[in-house]
Amino acid sequence: MKGERDPDLAAIAVPLTNESGELLAALTVSGLLTRFSADQIKVFRKLLIDTANELRPRLPPLRIIDQTHSA
Repeated sequence: MKGERDPDLAAIAVPLTNESGELLAALTVSGLLTRFSADQIKVFRKLLIDTANELRPRLPPLRIIDQTHSA
């Protein structure tokens, strides 16, 4: 995504979900737009997706996260 607020910034993000498909967070790479060539976008996107897939089995159910924050 090219900078909406700052035209010199860009970011790529993927959802971070647990095994149940619950959305817990997002993994993001951001930086100067000049560093985001089409090839770099493909590389960053693949790294983010691979990392999210690797983390998925290790992430707890959302109810456990909610309980730790409400205590």
